This record gives sequence, C-alpha cells and structure tokens, in this order.
Amino acid sequence: MKNIVIILLLLFSSVATAQIERGEYCLCKAADKLSSLNKYYPDSLYATYKEDTAAITVTIVNTTKDTLYIFSSYLQQQFLGSKYLHRFDLNKRHYKLSFLPIIPYVFTKYSDVVITTDEAIVSNQQIVYNFVKFLPNSSKEVEFKYSDLFRNKNKNNNVSKDYNIKLLNKNSKVPKKFYTTCKLSGKYNFSFEFAVYKSVDLLCKQTAYYMQEYDFDKQTKSFKVLTVPVIVNKYNYPLLK
Repeated sequence: MKNIVIILLLLFSSVATAQIERGEYCLCKAADKLSSLNKYYPDSLYATYKEDTAAITVTIVNTTKDTLYIFSSYLQQQFLGSKYLHRFDLNKRHYKLSFLPIIPYVFTKYSDVVITTDEAIVSNQQIVYNFVKFLPNSSKEVEFKYSDLFRNKNKNNNVSKDYNIKLLNKNSKVPKKFYTTCKLSGKYNFSFEFAVYKSVDLLCKQTAYYMQEYDFDKQTKSFKVLTVPVIVNKYNYPLLK
C-alpha cells in the first residue's frame, strides 16, 4: 500500500474506516539481484530461513532462467497475525501461515473506503493483486516478527480451518470456520506458504477481471505453492514442534 495508507494505520483506531484515494494496483517490486551464485542451488526456486529470539527471516531465491512472481498483498504487518491467514489442519497436525490469494477477495480496483483491520482480507475491494518480481538470479528477504505472527495466540477463534484455495473463484463463499489455539493440545508442524506465478499479465489488467472472466479465473489459480517448513526453537509456543 502507499505511504498514506500506512500513516492512516497509525492515526486511526483498529476499527476505523476512512475515505482515501489510492494509486494503481499490481505493484511488481523487483527482488534483489544476487551478487554471486556460488552459495546457491542452481536452477531452482527455493526458500531458507533463519531464526533469532525476535523473528524468523525467510529468504526466497530464484536461480532459474524464468522471471517469477510471488503474491505479496498480505505481506503487511497488520495482516501477519490474522485469523484468515493462520490455518490449521487438525488431522495432519499442521499449522501454516498462508499467503496464497483468497481469490474471492482479491480485486483489480480499490474501494473508496479503507478498512484498517484484518477484516480487509475478506472484504470487497480492500486487497488488490501485488507481487514481488523475481528476475533470474535474484532473492528477497522477508522478516516475520514473533510479536506480529503470534499476537493473537491467546484470543478466541484466532485461526481458520484449512481449505483448498484453488476450489474457489471470484464468486465463491470463503469457508469461515475457526479454532481457538489455546484450547488445542498436542504439537503441530509449522510452515509458511507463498503463491508463485509464472505469468500475471491478466491479473495486472483491470478490464480482464470483468471482460475475460474465464481466463482471469484460470490465471488466479495458476500459481504453484512454495512451502517453507519451519522449526521454531527461540519462541515459546507450546503448540509448535
């Protein structure tokens, strides 16, 4: 989002809405160029992570010959603890933070009204398609502070039941079943997941949302999932292995 939106987050309470003019969507900010390829896996898209007492830092690396795009619209501090992105699969004992696009609620145009809470994730015209553009031989670091990731861990209904994003289209009803993590027991594997696109030409074309619905919908679900399993050792969260 533009700086003016970030400023609003500081000025208004967590339930505020405001009228604001926002700029173009589909930002494709370029990842950083690798200075050397010696220490990286060849011809691969992959991710590594490092952990300290305050955060997990994920590094995504593209050493392929392709330009790739990672959906980045949820990579904002105010969304990182959202119950809509934190998902549980009780049967598989898996807890993930998912940055895959919730297709019915990702648009090509903003509403005039700005919702500053995480309800923006499942509201009309609050989220638009944005990406990090990974040219060949580039990388991007993303820091996830524990204070952001797990700020809602003691709240009720703070995570979603996992579901298959690719079964949705722009007219679908998003499943909304929630769990309260402090009422769960046992240990869960934890991971991040990111949506990786080879092409976003239609997603970055406003008219395609309405005029090329079939092809647009097909491209929304054309992503592959980059999963980053993480072992959390430096943060005390009893549910995590």
